[in-house]
Amino acid sequence: LLIIFLFFINYLILGLTTKELLNCLALKLSISEAFAISIITGFYNIITPFRGGMAVRAFYLKKKHDFPYSDFAASLWVSYILIFLVSSFIGIIATLVIYLQEKILSWIVLSVFSVVFIFLLTIIIFSPKIAPSKNKWINKFIKVINGWHLIKTNKRVIFSVSLLSLLQLIISAIMLQLQFKVFNIEVGFIKSIFLTAISSLGIIIGLTPA
Repeated sequence: LLIIFLFFINYLILGLTTKELLNCLALKLSISEAFAISIITGFYNIITPFRGGMAVRAFYLKKKHDFPYSDFAASLWVSYILIFLVSSFIGIIATLVIYLQEKILSWIVLSVFSVVFIFLLTIIIFSPKIAPSKNKWINKFIKVINGWHLIKTNKRVIFSVSLLSLLQLIISAIMLQLQFKVFNIEVGFIKSIFLTAISSLGIIIGLTPA
């Protein structure tokens, strides 16, 4: 029952994240619609490869709100930047805490967390704006890359989305602890955070359903 409750809270947070990002792109969603979109997206991510829920979400927003695919891709790009930034930072902390507690350390995992964190922090601080191209197809790609600049100046949204990403990470870690507990396996919170941070970065290679 607790896992089910946290499941819904997690998707409510995803809905609020979507609502915050799309508000910056002049698309106002109600909390109920944003929550419903997050549930539908999650469902299709579970049953389809390559995170097909994102395509379903993009199609829905285009059909219902005439929201351009390029703007949707830009909002997704910004969302991933902040989610991966938070996950990699928390992953670094969890890796070091585990090392201090148990003297176990994987330099490969620590390096992956560190490279992702430094790379995304560089994008956030120094990201140059790319000039438009004469080619309309290249322009669509440039618009997605420049999508960060549409939201970058809105400090409130950056802070709220980062905070929501952190909250989602913590709730996911608690859910993971409970899932292990179903099988009478005790996993500490820091280890759950570590595994959840790795799972968050695994979104990049979501080749299979779930």
